Amino acid sequence: MDIRDYKGQWPDTGHDFSDTIMHECICGSNLWRVIVSFEEYEIATYATDMECLECGTRAKAPTPIDKPGYKPESLAF
Repeated sequence: MDIRDYKGQWPDTGHDFSDTIMHECICGSNLWRVIVSFEEYEIATYATDMECLECGTRAKAPTPIDKPGYKPESLAF
């Protein structure tokens, strides 16, 4: 299956949680459309705006700093 062929099972809800960080959508899906850039075969950067692949709900992508208990790595010089 190609992403261009993917059709979600839910109707487009139009829900807008653009300021809410989500791991799973309100419809239960954990598949999201996001914008990424690649360098040397790995994801180098990504936008935090995302859209549920199933229902179209918009939300913010989680980042490491959003993880509970996150502690930045100390820099050793």
